[in-house]
Amino acid sequence: VPARNLATAAATGDDAEAKVDLSVRPGEPALPPSLVEKYNLSDPSRWVPLSLAFFGATSATGIYHWNEESQILGLFALFVGTVYTKGGDAIGAMFDETSKDTLEKIRALESVAIDEHKNVIESHKMNLTKAEDVETLATARAQLYKESDVATKHMVEHQFVEHVKETL
Repeated sequence: VPARNLATAAATGDDAEAKVDLSVRPGEPALPPSLVEKYNLSDPSRWVPLSLAFFGATSATGIYHWNEESQILGLFALFVGTVYTKGGDAIGAMFDETSKDTLEKIRALESVAIDEHKNVIESHKMNLTKAEDVETLATARAQLYKESDVATKHMVEHQFVEHVKETL
């Protein structure tokens, strides 16, 4: 069980989860709670004031000197925290709306791509019948040549008969 679950269980009074054995090997005694678990330091209501007190004390005693980079970092942290607390819900809603719009656009593009692929599949299916179409055309051409040969033969005979009639 992770330490934060144990600290949460201890903070909420859930004894069933608070009595979990965190020993490494069976039979060893449970590990004592860490400092973070003991004082619930993972909660922002605890660590933010402690951090400010620590930085204030180090600055007041001269251990740390606030130069311009540190001041900019502090102001940036305050800015980010203020934006998050005051506008976090609005920013989250905006990102949710943007993601929905993007998802709709992607789905529309996917639909177009699917339709194009269906058209390509249909054209390939039509290409499969080309061999049969060529065979049908070859058969029709052979039939046409036979009929043309017969017609040409009759035409030549007719012209010969006409020519003979004229010469007589």
